[in-house]
Amino acid sequence: MSFEFEEDGDFSINYEKVLYQDGFLPVTRLLAADLIKSQYMSIGDFIKSLKDNSLEELNEISEDENHSHFEEIILISEMLAAAEGTNFGGTPEVHQRLNMFMTWLIFESLKRKGLVKIHYENLSFGDDMADKIVVEKIDPV
Repeated sequence: MSFEFEEDGDFSINYEKVLYQDGFLPVTRLLAADLIKSQYMSIGDFIKSLKDNSLEELNEISEDENHSHFEEIILISEMLAAAEGTNFGGTPEVHQRLNMFMTWLIFESLKRKGLVKIHYENLSFGDDMADKIVVEKIDPV
């Protein structure tokens, strides 16, 4: 992982190290490159921009905590949290963001199959978005 711990115990993500980490997935490295250029990125924009194969790969990895790239799912969710200005917090917050991110990946897969509508503007790790509608089932015609 490319987390760096500060003297006060906080950590930050070194995007340069992520970008040049040979073993990382292309999607992880591309996100790091995007965040080097621009510190802000909406989660909805990231999810929408995923190529089908990357989305499928992330969903597959997220189903197996022992997968060799599972830590990257955590890293991606933390990079997105930082990109929207969310404070890192501790283990409970990281776990909550991880679960939210994996759920959004599933929602995106369902959306691409025409089963749901996603409100991308409501995808956020912020507490203020907790009561917002994120996904709606599409009724068959």
